[in-house]
Amino acid sequence: VTLGFTGFSRGGAQATAGAADWMLAQAVNPGTTKPALVSLVTFGALAFGNERFIDSFAQMAASQRVDAWRVVAGDDAVPKHLTGEAWYGKVKYGHVGTPVYLLPDALGATGEVRIGASLTAEERDRLSKTNWHEVNRYADMLGVPDAKITDIVPPPTNPRLEPGNHKSPAPR
Repeated sequence: VTLGFTGFSRGGAQATAGAADWMLAQAVNPGTTKPALVSLVTFGALAFGNERFIDSFAQMAASQRVDAWRVVAGDDAVPKHLTGEAWYGKVKYGHVGTPVYLLPDALGATGEVRIGASLTAEERDRLSKTNWHEVNRYADMLGVPDAKITDIVPPPTNPRLEPGNHKSPAPR
């Protein structure tokens, strides 16, 4: 059995913390933390961790063979929050993992997947006019079929809330 952490936005930062905690437990007590962590994949994640954290995470991930990826759609602004880019060069927090940029084609579908290389200034300018930080935009660009939670789990029923069954409390 293997384990992977994933999350979107703040959940991506939380997944990063969880993966780091899991790897640290494995490093401190080798062989006792089951199952083995194999991956961290974040989508539009907030920056999490200072330079020391990022270096430690990279060392643990390499020694434990954990793949870490951070997916960014277009020029999503949220992953830039709390970073040096957002704080005028004063580095506050950073990201772990290999960046994967999803660049749209003219119709908004994923036209290019770029691994490792950042966006150019021209691409940032062209893409900055769109709000990229929506889970559905990420899902669309990754080709995830549309689904609503009610398609999977029917909503609970409450007979008291059906039309004609609701009784208001008597006035005092």
